[in-house]
Amino acid sequence: MHRLILGFLVCVCCALPWRMAAAHAVVVSAQPAARSVMPAGEVAVDLEFNSRIDATRSRLAVIDGENRSTTLAIAEDAPANRIQSRTPALIPGKYLLEWYVLSTDGHITRGRLKFEVATTE
Repeated sequence: MHRLILGFLVCVCCALPWRMAAAHAVVVSAQPAARSVMPAGEVAVDLEFNSRIDATRSRLAVIDGENRSTTLAIAEDAPANRIQSRTPALIPGKYLLEWYVLSTDGHITRGRLKFEVATTE
């Protein structure tokens, strides 16, 4: 009986690291896409995660080539696994989209992606 209980506990302990890693919210799709080139003007932002996130406690910002950060308002009506927003009008240059999200199980995920705004001709 003790061996059965010990075996069960070993199995549970082996499964814990996988469960903990799987709990983090991971981006499964992004708009703008990493290293994409967008036209000048407002840019629609749509980050889809592999799990539900707490949008009210999450943060989203766009950072320009001069390292100036602008916090973006997160849409309140987005699906539970997405952050959606719009940037202010962006001029040509290189940008960084930065997020900080809290998954509903309490894990924090941070991320960044680079994109560029091109001159429209």
